[in-house]
Amino acid sequence: MTEPNRAPAPGAWRSLWTALVLNIAGRRRAAFGKTWADAGLAGLARFTERRGPPDEFRTGSLRRLAVNTSKAFGTLHPPVTAQDAEIEGPAGLLRVRHYAPKAGARPGRLVYFHGGGWVIGDLESHDAFCRYASWLAGAAVTAVDYRLAPEHQFPAAAEDAFAAYRRARAETDGPVICGGDSAGGNLALAVAHSALEAGEAPPDALWLVYPSCDAGGAFSDADIARGGFGITAEMAEWFRARYAADPEQWADPRVSPLRSPHLDRFPPAYAGVAEHDPLNAQGHELAARLRAAGIACEVDDFAALPHAFIHFIAISGACRAAAARMIVGLDRLFAGVEGGGQGSGGSCGAGGSARRASGRVSRSADRSLSR
Repeated sequence: MTEPNRAPAPGAWRSLWTALVLNIAGRRRAAFGKTWADAGLAGLARFTERRGPPDEFRTGSLRRLAVNTSKAFGTLHPPVTAQDAEIEGPAGLLRVRHYAPKAGARPGRLVYFHGGGWVIGDLESHDAFCRYASWLAGAAVTAVDYRLAPEHQFPAAAEDAFAAYRRARAETDGPVICGGDSAGGNLALAVAHSALEAGEAPPDALWLVYPSCDAGGAFSDADIARGGFGITAEMAEWFRARYAADPEQWADPRVSPLRSPHLDRFPPAYAGVAEHDPLNAQGHELAARLRAAGIACEVDDFAALPHAFIHFIAISGACRAAAARMIVGLDRLFAGVEGGGQGSGGSCGAGGSARRASGRVSRSADRSLSR
């Protein structure tokens, strides 16, 4: 395994300068017809609104934007180690990155799938958030660099995710939780479905960050109105078409996990959703379906935040606090299943480790981690 290349410390200073500029620009907190949680976020929204939407979506430019956005607005330096490795996937080797807090990790592992509409994103675009999650939760995290569309369309990403979960399950002493943001949350849900479909133990819990739960459904007028900054309904449909080009695939539970016939056997879950996000209602619908089936599912709905807010934690105190709250939710999932493992389906209740994480969050959520 190798240590990943890290951006030099000046990247942190660039984030601080960017935050200052955006806070000045965002003193008026309205943009896209919405009010935003703080000045840093509002400044970024106003900048995006003035620039306007692209004439067309291009895969290459969107991939570069994902990495650059994370470096500019999400760079933090918590005390964790990171090691790159490769594992066997269904179509060759898959890159993964293993994180662990320097102070030591609790038993178990979070297997994390990055967002990006199954088209963009990689280990670098979500490196900062994975480090933050590993540190605050005190947990080992494995990020998975699954194959991307349109070069590799459905079911490539879902199959890679399931293979990575199986590898983690075989090698981990303790509970295995699957998680991800947006399309990555979709893949975590797809892993649970695929495991149950194959007669195997599902993840011990699911940690979902503004997940895509029903890619086959149509966006309502209310959903569309929630978009603008972060993602729009039009963008979500563009990503879906590149991942699953055949509309008949949209009903597949690995694309639309809300349609899984196994929801009544899914593990306990946590979902963090954003108010200004076309996917907001899908997260709530997932929670309602799971609860109706007797499965514990906690939901946090973060007011005045957009889709993709985990990428803005270095410039927005509200985004950083929301990310920290979600990580406390992850800690509660670990606390509920610790000692069970192997698809134990533990509760979502808080334990002593959850209280310890809450203490870490209260002390550090608004503390600068930049070196």
